[in-house]
Amino acid sequence: MLSFLTLGSLSAQIINPFNPNGKLDEAKTKADQAVAEDATKAKNWYYRGLIYADIANDQTGLYSQVADAPVQEAYDCYRKAMQLDSVFDDKKQKIRMGRIYEDSKVAIANLHAVAINYAVGRYQEDDLKAAVDVFLLAQITNPNDTIPFMYAADLAYQDERFDVFEKSVQKVLTMDMKNKIRYYALYAFYLKEKDMNKALEIVTAGLKQDPASDPENYSLLSSLQLNFFVETGKVDEAITSLKQAVAEAKDDKSKSEAYFNLGVLMEKKLEKERLTEADLSKAVTDQVKNDEDAAAHGRKLMGRCKEAAEAYQSSIRLMPNFNAAYNLGALYFNLAVEIQKVANNMNLKEYNERGEKVIAIAKPIFTEALKYFEEMYLNFGKYGIEKDDRKLQVMRPLQTIYTITGEKTKAEELDKKNCGHHWRRIILYKRLSKKEPKYPLGSFFVLQVKKFFFGRESYTPVPFLAVHDAKQSHAHLSFIAEKFYFGNYTARGGFWPNPE
Repeated sequence: MLSFLTLGSLSAQIINPFNPNGKLDEAKTKADQAVAEDATKAKNWYYRGLIYADIANDQTGLYSQVADAPVQEAYDCYRKAMQLDSVFDDKKQKIRMGRIYEDSKVAIANLHAVAINYAVGRYQEDDLKAAVDVFLLAQITNPNDTIPFMYAADLAYQDERFDVFEKSVQKVLTMDMKNKIRYYALYAFYLKEKDMNKALEIVTAGLKQDPASDPENYSLLSSLQLNFFVETGKVDEAITSLKQAVAEAKDDKSKSEAYFNLGVLMEKKLEKERLTEADLSKAVTDQVKNDEDAAAHGRKLMGRCKEAAEAYQSSIRLMPNFNAAYNLGALYFNLAVEIQKVANNMNLKEYNERGEKVIAIAKPIFTEALKYFEEMYLNFGKYGIEKDDRKLQVMRPLQTIYTITGEKTKAEELDKKNCGHHWRRIILYKRLSKKEPKYPLGSFFVLQVKKFFFGRESYTPVPFLAVHDAKQSHAHLSFIAEKFYFGNYTARGGFWPNPE
């Protein structure tokens, strides 16, 4: 939020020959005429500068249209007066400066606050270009003041004057000020499209600032560093950096956040080692050769998640939070879904050969995920889960796991609590009917979708779904509706392969 500085009239204590009655419009006319008639007199420029400074500082609004750029005009007048009132002394071999020179120098210093206020006024009138230009001038009138550099950086970024933004923000980052973490983040956002390595340097430098001065943006910097490390392929460096952040954290909150980010990075490493159908085929073959049961093999595959899981668990122990708890459950859930998708994508012959074995491997991994989603479901308050969309984020995979592990009663109970098969059913229902649902969105949801698409509430399955029973067809119908409305399916593994 840009704010004004408190000022009085800058020339109130000076007798200005061009302004005997305080009417700035008349004074401007006289001053303009004086320099037009004799541009060699320093005092004419000096007094003209005072007039323009008072126009810029006018609080009445009577003279706002008298001059287009009064701050710049005042500054130019003072500089011209200084130039005219400085003469090289041949005898002393140095420049001799007169009284007008010194007065103009003081006037420029006084003009600084006027410039800031004038720029704030232009910003409030949505004239970003003028505001930025005047803040740039204020950078000259007092190069040690952080305000014009900060404001110029902010507004130049908004106005997409990135050359101005870069110069201003670079200066801000070198100045002695407490709250500049936000500018590290802003600069990093800008640089990431141009030079990711440079952006990473800026983020790393920003993280050396005091987190207490701006906790929110410090947390943002931590997330940016994480993303930049990954995007530049420096995952191992990122892990080292985060382990150091854990060791140096001054409080539980900072340490919890560092552990969470470490868990995310460990997951990124896993993504590069995503299981393929060939991997799982080999896993099943090895299982048969070693006479190893499916559950034991599933537990062995869970070892891939160990480092990420330990990081999330550490984050939760220090400070229970939704992000770490959810990611911990999703870590195992997504691994199990990867495995199950392989089985879902098999043809009939392949499925008969090894499909059931692959699904059996996934089951204990789903059971591991169940512990964490169930813990969140039973303790929404502990994890700060208040909004319905957050609750549904937990209930959706939990219902899937209950179904897969054979706990049908619990799955049906969640269905009655609006989880259904996919939480976006509620959003879709609202958009189709333009009203809040009046009943649980279980099978009733299908009636609304069918009525919308087919003009009737028939339970007749659409042709390509006829191989399934009615209840399964209803679930698939929600897939169809979501693809039509959102452009994609929400299922990740689901109960059945997505219809194509």
